[in-house]
Amino acid sequence: MKKQRIRNIIGAALIIIALSSTVAAMVYETKKTIYRESSGHLVEIAHQMSDRFSEQCKTNWNVLDSFVQDYSLVYKTGNKENMVSFLSDYRRTWGYLHLFFIDENGSFIYETGKVSKLQFDNSQSIYRVVANQERVVAPATDYDGTEILLFAAPVEAFELERYTIKGAGICYEVQTMLESMNINAFKESCDVYLLDEEGITVARSIHEGSMDAYNVVNAIEKENPKIEDLKQQLLLGSNEGVMQIKAGGRDTYLSYTSVAVTGWKQLLMVPVDVVNNEMQNYTQVTGALVVILILIAAAAIVGIVHYFYRINAEKRQKEIELEYEHKANESKSHFLANMSHDIRTPMNGVLGMATLAAANIDDKQKALGYIEKIQISGKYLVSLINDILDVSKISEGAFEIVADSMNMRDFINEIRTVVDPLAADKKQSFTIETEIQNEYVIGDKLHLNQIGINILSNAVKFTPQGGKIWLTIVERPGISEEYAHYHLEFRDNGIGMKKEFLDHIFESFTREKDSTINSIEGSGLGMFIVKSLVELMHGTIHVDSEPGKGTCFCVDLELEIDREGTMEEKEENTDNAKFVRGKRVLLAEDNMINREIAVEMLREMGAFVATAENGQEAVEEFAQSPLRYFDVILMDVMMPVMDGYEASRTIRKLEREDAQSILIIAITANAFQEDVIESEKAGMDAHLSKPLDFAALSEKIAVLTRHKRKG
Repeated sequence: MKKQRIRNIIGAALIIIALSSTVAAMVYETKKTIYRESSGHLVEIAHQMSDRFSEQCKTNWNVLDSFVQDYSLVYKTGNKENMVSFLSDYRRTWGYLHLFFIDENGSFIYETGKVSKLQFDNSQSIYRVVANQERVVAPATDYDGTEILLFAAPVEAFELERYTIKGAGICYEVQTMLESMNINAFKESCDVYLLDEEGITVARSIHEGSMDAYNVVNAIEKENPKIEDLKQQLLLGSNEGVMQIKAGGRDTYLSYTSVAVTGWKQLLMVPVDVVNNEMQNYTQVTGALVVILILIAAAAIVGIVHYFYRINAEKRQKEIELEYEHKANESKSHFLANMSHDIRTPMNGVLGMATLAAANIDDKQKALGYIEKIQISGKYLVSLINDILDVSKISEGAFEIVADSMNMRDFINEIRTVVDPLAADKKQSFTIETEIQNEYVIGDKLHLNQIGINILSNAVKFTPQGGKIWLTIVERPGISEEYAHYHLEFRDNGIGMKKEFLDHIFESFTREKDSTINSIEGSGLGMFIVKSLVELMHGTIHVDSEPGKGTCFCVDLELEIDREGTMEEKEENTDNAKFVRGKRVLLAEDNMINREIAVEMLREMGAFVATAENGQEAVEEFAQSPLRYFDVILMDVMMPVMDGYEASRTIRKLEREDAQSILIIAITANAFQEDVIESEKAGMDAHLSKPLDFAALSEKIAVLTRHKRKG
């Protein structure tokens, strides 16, 4: 038991010794590391300060050399005022304390004109300039007691007033130069000394507790007698080094470095505890920075991966966009080629038929035939323009669906009225089959007609002579009791379409390339418009087709049931022409031909017409007319003197009872949605685009008149 206890004690002691040795070794290594790092850090700082002093010396010599090269241009004239001005300009430019000439007796002529002798620690310094023609850097005291560092160089002798000039110099305050060397290391615990070749203090930093000695090397030797050959190391030995000394009773690191002036040394002294604290702080900061850098690196790696992923995604997206843009441009190019052909063909017909009509004006039957063909070509041109305008409105999101009470039977009859003659011309049969329970619904009859007529007119175009076309409308239960579901099938046994084209049939500017249909007119916009209208009505459209067997379009719409049946619908089916007969119309139109056509057509419809050639005349005509004399104003928009918008606003502001109630209808070639909005803002009641459809004008006047009457 006793032996075991001894063994335990010995074991514990060995562990304690081992741990103590490890700790001691760690402490020793830590001290070595701190000394190594501290001294290295101190040497680096000393190098930086020495480099700054060297750069400052280099700059000073450059300034002085420039001055010496320039002085003859100013001073050889012997003009003292010029000298003073020149020196002052140099001082403002380079920021030194003084720049002056040195005469043969060592006197200094300042830029102010003052003449003085400087006090030098080495009185021979200035005479080395004027007598030995040497460059000199020397400490001195200015006439006002300021400690300065002088850079002086010889010049070619010349006479300035009563002085024989043999040198020039530039000087800085010692403290200013030391501050320019300072890199804010160790705050105010760092002492900096500049020593000449004899160890004399040329310049020193001024801090509380700094070693104040004329010969700082001698002062260090007295406090550190055990250090051998200290003066030899600091003044005559190697150019740089670092050691630990006592200074003012404190352990201090001393770093010495050569500077730009031959034989001079820079001493840098910092207490050991200050450096070590700095290094410990530096180590902690470095550790924190390492952690931060690791985190930044990790974040950077994630960022780089994300960046390249995003770049690849953007590149792919750009490729898709470029491919889409290329296809779109290709489609537009095909469209423009087709549109050019489609516009030129009827336009050629219009011009040709007009020429033939004029040549056969005495043959009424021939002339009427030519005129009828002119009207057909003109209507086709208008339909092309309307398609382009519809596409523009749809693309801008400005196309509006107007839901109102409508009769499905009337819709079917209007479809039949348009399509029957087209089919009859090609000896085709057109059949309509319906299963409808609710005739009255809430919908946009105008655009529903446009859907049906677009599809069926294509069916007529692409179905050969003697072919068959069907329209089937079946009503099914809707999503609720308030709605009915209408399934519309448009079928034909025409030439059909290839599967490759079916995938693009609803795209704008698209026509199938086929020699069998190249002669058929079409802009390639109709199906794009149809699909857009169906989607605006919250419906769906589907197409099936096979070459040589025909095509079937299926349209499905949910329409609200109008259970009231509407006397208004019956009333609106009355003759619209009566609303024009007997009306007094003020027509504002600056184009003579358009004005003449409109006047004749309105008079044939039974209206009384007064005309104005611009907006100003229209305003004056209305203002001078009896109260409620005019029923309607047809206002062109683009007119000289005063346009239609301004004229309408002016009329609405007139102080007469009918200024607000008079119907003002815009008639203009400006047919985009923004033009309609501008008309509304100007106070117009409606907007009709040119070329003017007088049937549509009659209907518009009828609708506005009925609404006015109800109001």
